[in-house]
Amino acid sequence: MGLLNGRFAAITGAAGPRGLGRAMAQIFAEHGATVAILDLNAAEAQAVAAELGPDHVGLACDVTDKAAIEQKVKKAADILQLTPLLDRLPKEMPLGLYECPAPYRRLLSDDELRLCIDSGRFVMLKDVSCDLATVKRRVAMTAGTPFAILNANAAIAYDAMKAGSRGFNGVFTNFHPDLYKWLYTSGEKHPQLADEVATFLVMAALSEAFGYPVLAKIYHQRIGTFKSIRSRTITFDVRERFWALDAILDKVAAGTEAMRAKVAAGEVHGRTEEALLASLGYQWDLAARQINAHVLEYIAHVRDGGKTAEDAWPPSLIRKVG
Repeated sequence: MGLLNGRFAAITGAAGPRGLGRAMAQIFAEHGATVAILDLNAAEAQAVAAELGPDHVGLACDVTDKAAIEQKVKKAADILQLTPLLDRLPKEMPLGLYECPAPYRRLLSDDELRLCIDSGRFVMLKDVSCDLATVKRRVAMTAGTPFAILNANAAIAYDAMKAGSRGFNGVFTNFHPDLYKWLYTSGEKHPQLADEVATFLVMAALSEAFGYPVLAKIYHQRIGTFKSIRSRTITFDVRERFWALDAILDKVAAGTEAMRAKVAAGEVHGRTEEALLASLGYQWDLAARQINAHVLEYIAHVRDGGKTAEDAWPPSLIRKVG
């Protein structure tokens, strides 16, 4: 058992390759202390802490500023409380982080996020900053790691995806998760449609203010997935307080179906006629390759009556393969 087990030490001047501070940090760590390395150069402080082991932390700090030192010491102590918790959890268990959302918005600091990234135990953060600049900064921090930043704010959902957020983790995945998934996986291939879908999702998400989570439970009750709309947090009658609630949900539902139809049509229209014909067992008989109205005509035939490809394309243009 080390002489300093259970003790915490904040050491300045230890980020350099040699010197008294570096030697002290090494000795303290060897004897069981948890060490915080404070230095102006955050990268060097973190590198030294990593060399000491996973139970130590390096933070950027102006060591000539007493108030800054006191603040960083407190923050380091808070951060290092995470280590004993992680030690109690199975190492093969992937962990996620969920910040405290509005109205409190207790967000992780960059130092806290860095510790979680470097621990190798966490795979995602549900980001509730509602700030695109913060999302971008955090995405940059996680570059080259398996750690995913998942924005939870619908207003910046698509912009966050384009900035590197690996999806969307907001409350309106209760309503149309497939549209958010499409934005993430296919939006880049259909920029105009993606902007239209993203705008609809922003407008639909404004209804969150009308009694969420009961709002979502009513929606699911409508489609048969929920029987009860009871909520611990919403104890009032949402329909009485928000008299147009059902009308709003009607519009959200109708808009969702309209966007799904546009996405489906856009996906098919975006394929080449060669690929569509090949999937049906046909190929072009002539050199012509232009996309034309026959594609959409064929889709309508299949949907409305199950007709064949010959009903959609002139026989002179296609032939049956085999």
